[in-house]
Amino acid sequence: MVKVALVGTGHLGTSIAQAISKLPQHSLIVLSREPRDDLNALGIPVTIIDYSKPETLVSALQGVHTVISVVFVLDPASFVSSQLALLQAAKEAGVKRFAPSDWAYSEAANHAIGIYHPKAEIWRAVKESGLQYTAFRPGMYLNFTAFGSTKPGVDEKVFKAARKFPFVLDIAAGRADIPGSGDEKLNITSTDDIAGFTAASLDTEWTPESGMAGSVTTFNELVNIAEKVTGKIAFSSRD
Repeated sequence: MVKVALVGTGHLGTSIAQAISKLPQHSLIVLSREPRDDLNALGIPVTIIDYSKPETLVSALQGVHTVISVVFVLDPASFVSSQLALLQAAKEAGVKRFAPSDWAYSEAANHAIGIYHPKAEIWRAVKESGLQYTAFRPGMYLNFTAFGSTKPGVDEKVFKAARKFPFVLDIAAGRADIPGSGDEKLNITSTDDIAGFTAASLDTEWTPESGMAGSVTTFNELVNIAEKVTGKIAFSSRD
């Protein structure tokens, strides 16, 4: 049995917390900048932390074996500083395993996608930390792929707490913004499957890469499916 600290309570963090909480062989705490009454109601303890006060992080991580970060901040400087502060606190608290907030594509892709550039500095620090680590890489989230169902309640049921913004496919507008040629292979994984995979990894020896795929496809194949299902051909106008 190990004690796990999950840091971050967005839609993915919440899903992972619920998956880990179902494993009787492990104990879980969630570290958050804000209270989460919904998690407390499920019996998942939430500890409030302040990244600007390292002592709160070190205190919260006492006795923790594994730290999994699901934090993402749009401001690059804030994202990097929060993750480096968490990593340093984990080292001081005697944590054994650390998973930084990645949750996307390969490390090479992080260099190619502007919003992911700050992850490079974090990864350098993680690799030099002396802690066991892994990169959870699910590819693209299924939950972000195709908002805009015309059936009442479908978006809320399928996409749950995911932020509602069109990513690559804008079903409602009938358009697609395809990066590259559209023929490159990509992994797509639902947040529920990501959560289940992450929870199961606690009982394994971590390796530097933890790749997963609910499905392997291409953006062009996704467009073809969207056109077939919706009966719209405007998706062929690819930017």
